[in-house]
Amino acid sequence: MSLRWVESLAPLTDEACMMEALEALGTHYSVEQDRITVRVAAEPLRLERRHGGWILRRPATSVHADWERRLETAYGEARERQLARLAEVRRLEEERRREEARRALVEARREAITARAREMGYSVREERRGEELQLVLVRRTY
Repeated sequence: MSLRWVESLAPLTDEACMMEALEALGTHYSVEQDRITVRVAAEPLRLERRHGGWILRRPATSVHADWERRLETAYGEARERQLARLAEVRRLEEERRREEARRALVEARREAITARAREMGYSVREERRGEELQLVLVRRTY
């Protein structure tokens, strides 16, 4: 006698988040190429990759709707953590880009001031005070 399987489209698209959710539930699972077999109360459930998402296949006699809801909740939490991590990475990257642009602007202004001062017969001395750079123009007169 073979099992009759029921399929439902699980709203799971990110495999890393799904694995994190399975681990958060303490579920024992095995991974094959495009299939994850999960044992819930000694019953096999399968998650199969299809059309960019995952299909949950379970025996027709299975009554694990509560487990499915907990999986979806754990997946949602894992997805939120992943999105928060990505947002933080983007924020740090943007901050780094702004700082590089600021430094490039300061360097360009320093070079322009130095070149103009030398054209006018001054020598330039740099003094640093913490993060601040002060250019001191010096002209020797005898």
